[in-house]
Formats: sequence, C-alpha cells, structure tokens
Amino acid sequence: ISGSGRGIFAFLETVNSSARKFRVAKIILFLAVFSYFSLFISTMLDPDFGWHIKVGDWIIQNRQVPHYDELSHTMAGHEWVDHEWLINGLLAFAYGKGAMFFVIMIFSVMASLPFAYWIAKARSYASFFPLVVGAIAMSGFIFIRPAVISFFLFFLFSEILARSYGNSDFKRNIGFFAGILIFILVWANLHAGFITGVGLICLAVFFDHARRLFSRNTHRGEVFFH
Repeated sequence: ISGSGRGIFAFLETVNSSARKFRVAKIILFLAVFSYFSLFISTMLDPDFGWHIKVGDWIIQNRQVPHYDELSHTMAGHEWVDHEWLINGLLAFAYGKGAMFFVIMIFSVMASLPFAYWIAKARSYASFFPLVVGAIAMSGFIFIRPAVISFFLFFLFSEILARSYGNSDFKRNIGFFAGILIFILVWANLHAGFITGVGLICLAVFFDHARRLFSRNTHRGEVFFH
C-alpha cells in the first residue's frame, strides 16, 4: 500500500510539473463549470421568475419604479419599492422580444467568470477541489435571478478593492472613489446585495487606516529606541 501511495504521488507530481497539461486541465475544468451552470440556468426555473417578468412589464408600461404592491392578492396596495427594478425591466424586455437565449448566456457567463479567474490562478491540481465543490454547492443558487448578478458584482468589487488596497488609489484619489460610488449606485438598482459592497469598502477603509496608523506608531517606536 505504501509503495502504491508513493507511486500515485510520484505520478501526480510528474503530471503537475507539465505546464502544458496543467493549462489544458484548467481549460477543461472551466468548460465543465460553464457547461454545468449553463445546463442549470437553461433547464431550471427560478420560482420568482414569473414575478420578475410581471413586475418588469409593469415598469415598462408605466415607465416608473413601483412603490406599492399592485400584483399580489394578499398584500395589494402595501407600500413596497422594487429594489431590483432595473434587472426586472431588462428581463421583461428580453422575454417579450424572445431573446431568452442571450439572457441564459449572459447569466451563465456571469456565474462562470469568477470561477474562470480562480481556475486561472490555481497553482496545483489540489486547488481544483474547492472550486469543484463550490460550483456544485452553487447549483441550487444558479438560475436566471438578480442574485446571480449580485454574486458577479461582489466578486468584481472585491477584486477591485484587493488590487487597490494600500495603493495611492486608496488614499486621496477622488476619481477612484467616484468610480466606486457609481459602481455601488448601479449595483443598488439591480439587487439589494449592494449592501455587501458597502460593507467591503467600509472594512477596506478601516483596515487601510489601521495599517497606516500601526506603521506610523511602529516607526515612532523605532526612532525612540534608536
């Protein structure tokens, strides 16, 4: 058994050392994830899909965001603001034009792009395991629904902050923060998940200030002891 185990690990190391084979494995994994998500999105119907289409139709017909529930039987006339009004209008428009194939492709791409990025950053076959588990775990979440857009925007926003953290962009760059504000504003009109983006920027600003304060105090301590 011990000899077999060593043989298996030696084989994996040999395969892992081949950059070309590893790149091919990455491409295969991404295509598998994309196909998997596309299958779910094209065959599984979100229970709220009809609601999104109906609300979107109302928005298109009335050219305004609904502020009262006009559609449900039990809560008719109840004060309500559709925080997903933009995507609901777009979905209703696409549905009315018979363009659902393009909607399926767009949602499949948005669900798959974060995984494409993580797969591209993988450095070993062992990194594939959590990605496969994550893709399978998300299968019950991936439908034509605004939450998928929020998932993609959260990924994009977190990457923007991660790349800018500690740089000059994070200090006094007005343009950078103006871009962040526009990003959050668009997100807020697509899905309520924008609040997670607000939380991220607050945490990033807090830790950036804490890091600089700690660095300043450390420098003062070094000067004192010298």
